[in-house]
Amino acid sequence: MSKVSLVFLMLLALLLLFLLLTVVRVQVSYSRRGRDDQFAVGVSAWRGLIHYTFELPEIKIEKKKRWPAIMTKTKVEQKDGDVLDKRENVISLPKFMRTASGIVNMMRLYGKYILGLLKKVRLCRLTWHTEIGAGDSSQTGLLTGAVWGLKGIVLTAFCRILSPGGATPVVEVRPRFDEACFNTVLDCAFEVRLGHLFIIGIKYFIAKHKNKISENT
Repeated sequence: MSKVSLVFLMLLALLLLFLLLTVVRVQVSYSRRGRDDQFAVGVSAWRGLIHYTFELPEIKIEKKKRWPAIMTKTKVEQKDGDVLDKRENVISLPKFMRTASGIVNMMRLYGKYILGLLKKVRLCRLTWHTEIGAGDSSQTGLLTGAVWGLKGIVLTAFCRILSPGGATPVVEVRPRFDEACFNTVLDCAFEVRLGHLFIIGIKYFIAKHKNKISENT
């Protein structure tokens, strides 16, 4: 084996080791208070040395057009607060349906690779607090029970598809008997090794390439 080949293999081994040891942390937060919605996703690595935040500070429903549409404002920031991208988007109902159809089709074709990746994801934190009221004591009680049941189903399914041994979710549903309201705060953080993303990505592109070849034959 030549020295060039040996150096190449050593560099490749170091790269793979670097990928396996690098942990990517993703933080997702959503809050709704009254009619105000806020959504943010933060991605960091190397103990926050690299950190990017995607924010969705405003979501509005536009009803004046032919189809109902969702108007959003998005912002991408670095750790130091520098804004990398800022824009407004309008998502119409037909566009939303096309996107949803594409996601369903992708899950049908490549769902096993996505689930395989989720099995490598470790849950670090999950808190979900909800305050709900219907303005009537009996209706508020029924709504509170329904929300507890819904949260139980969602969280049980969510935790089963992730790597076992993660953090225990902290859940609360607080009834408000004196007024009609719906406020909720969801805060979630999880980690995955970059090497797992790399391996699943390779499997995904190989499967996608095979599907294209089979479609053309």
